[in-house]
Amino acid sequence: MRREAIARILTEIGAAAELASTLHQALDLLEASDFHGVILGERLGDGDGTVLARAIRTSPALFELRLVIVSSAAPPDGIDAACAWPVSPESLTSALTGPASRSAGETTDAPILDLAELESIAGGMTPELVAMLQRFAGQARQLATEAMAAANDLDSEAAQGRAHALKGAAFSAGAMRLGRAARAFEVAVAVSDWDTATGIDLIGEATALARAILELPEPTA
Repeated sequence: MRREAIARILTEIGAAAELASTLHQALDLLEASDFHGVILGERLGDGDGTVLARAIRTSPALFELRLVIVSSAAPPDGIDAACAWPVSPESLTSALTGPASRSAGETTDAPILDLAELESIAGGMTPELVAMLQRFAGQARQLATEAMAAANDLDSEAAQGRAHALKGAAFSAGAMRLGRAARAFEVAVAVSDWDTATGIDLIGEATALARAILELPEPTA
């Protein structure tokens, strides 16, 4: 099977590898150990790779993990890189250590707030979900402000950290345009492209998201 082959390659290149057959088992392993990244591929017993990615991105203890999906297509939003099958030691190493993918990262045609995606995550628009979004709007503006300030100070570590947190949280909240902007910002900072990074209006995107959340209709009981 693919996952056993990937585990063998990781062992050959000196990386520790653990296998999980369910989403909950994967999360338990990640929370109990100090892993650098997660390789998503075959369907798990109680979900799939994108479900596991969403759980990781919304976990305060795990959201900074690097996520790689085994696929020949561009990585979905919220996943850092793709590695085509059959994998090799070189392709796995590159996917696990290289910069985040630029695929779709610079586009602005994503919705500010993808209600269909959000409702698929949460199971419907509820008063609790709206309250969560309102809290997130304030957090997003704070992270965006801190990321931009760090970029202006040429502080790569702080800028990438804030952008990474903002990216994962935004995608998990259905804030697709903000998530893509944060991903493009993170990629630019990773290669010290400060002109590109400071030209991305993270604060403006976070403000547009807050406005869209305020305009949400009252959820039905």
